[in-house]
Amino acid sequence: MSDARTAREALLAEILGDVDDLLKRFEALGPQMSAQAERLTAATQSLQTAALANADAAKESVGAYITHQTNEAVAKAKGELRSTMNEAARAAYDEIFAARMHALVARIEAAGQAKPPASTWPKLVAAAAAGAVIAALLTAVLTAALLAR
Repeated sequence: MSDARTAREALLAEILGDVDDLLKRFEALGPQMSAQAERLTAATQSLQTAALANADAAKESVGAYITHQTNEAVAKAKGELRSTMNEAARAAYDEIFAARMHALVARIEAAGQAKPPASTWPKLVAAAAAGAVIAALLTAVLTAALLAR
């Protein structure tokens, strides 16, 4: 029985020695782990900075693209609207005014070719002279009224 006890104690001593060696190794790893953790933290911060810079560049690029596309769409819409408005104006002119304008032009041309009778000219001159005299009298009365103040 003493052999078993001695063997058990020897195994326990060997296991404790191995555990002691492992603990010493873990303790030796502490400073290395700290250094590795600091390097990992620095790399993480560097990666985060790079990611933020890339995100900002992407935002600017996307913003420029959206602005460009919007400006193109607005220009295209303006062109289409202008074209549609021109077509609508032509259609309205053709539908509403074209026939009337042609009839009016024909009447004006016909009136320009016809000469008024000779008896109308003296009446027109007399009416114009009477209008001039009335305008002169009104001007004189208004001027006198303003100067009297």
